[in-house]
Amino acid sequence: MRLVMIGTGFISKLFAEDMKHAPNCQLHGVVSRTMESAQNFCDQYAPLAKAFTDLDEAMEGADAVYIASPHPMHKETAERAILAGKAVLCEKPLTMNLKDSEDLYAFAKKHGVLLMEAMWTAFFPAIIKLQELIKDGKIGDIRNAQADFQFYLEFDSNHRLFNPELGGGALLDLGVYPLVISQFVFGAQYPEKITSELIHGASNVDEQGSFTFTYTDGSFYQGAFGLQAMGSNEARIYGSQGSIRIPQNFWHPHKLEITFANGDKEILNFEHPGIGLHYELVSFAETWEKGLIENPIMTHSHSLQRARLVEEIFTCAKK
Repeated sequence: MRLVMIGTGFISKLFAEDMKHAPNCQLHGVVSRTMESAQNFCDQYAPLAKAFTDLDEAMEGADAVYIASPHPMHKETAERAILAGKAVLCEKPLTMNLKDSEDLYAFAKKHGVLLMEAMWTAFFPAIIKLQELIKDGKIGDIRNAQADFQFYLEFDSNHRLFNPELGGGALLDLGVYPLVISQFVFGAQYPEKITSELIHGASNVDEQGSFTFTYTDGSFYQGAFGLQAMGSNEARIYGSQGSIRIPQNFWHPHKLEITFANGDKEILNFEHPGIGLHYELVSFAETWEKGLIENPIMTHSHSLQRARLVEEIFTCAKK
């Protein structure tokens, strides 16, 4: 797969470095607002790729695009790529709201083009194993779980995370990771009750927050996220017969620690090259190679459920 990268920020650099672990992909081009930025990126991270400022020109001869531009630009950029017949791997959040995400998936289906949200955590071997353990009842019935993604970032009005015009805020960037763990643990179940809190800072973006999901069987999930404090950055799942801990940093995990009710412990290690971004890329490319328009792991419904939960967290916090 010949891929065009749109955006040259932090995640793009990590993505380019991990591409060497995805043998079915090659970086065809890099698009940025300035030629200097695009060329500097190519020189440092992708010497075989070409630099562009024009997306249409960059897509010529390419098979797919990877969108890593600011959140508010995702939908329009994805639509342009879809109209050009290019498969789309788009960084989370797919769009800024549920309706736009629904419309974008419908647009991709209408044109018969693969569209996948780049929720990389879903593709790690440790996460796939976690879901197998839960399904097989390894720790009994799941009663509650929790995760947090927090770090301290000094306020800077020019930083993307503090800029509302660039889709800033902790929930859309960090909160989606504790949120996606709830989906891995509780599957397609939708919470019966949602409560949330969001604390806004000087630029009026949410700088920290939390949410609790309560399910019909009485089980619950708690997530926390933020830019104001250092967190444990772990995930823990508690069942009737034991617990599972995903150590720091749970969103790109390399280990599962299982503790059983009798005190026995089991540690499962999952070493991986790089930071692990290649897992989603390989899966995306394989989906495209098979001629499919929906990835079997990061399905449209999985992505849309998360978008709906994000909206409910925003809404509940305002009450």
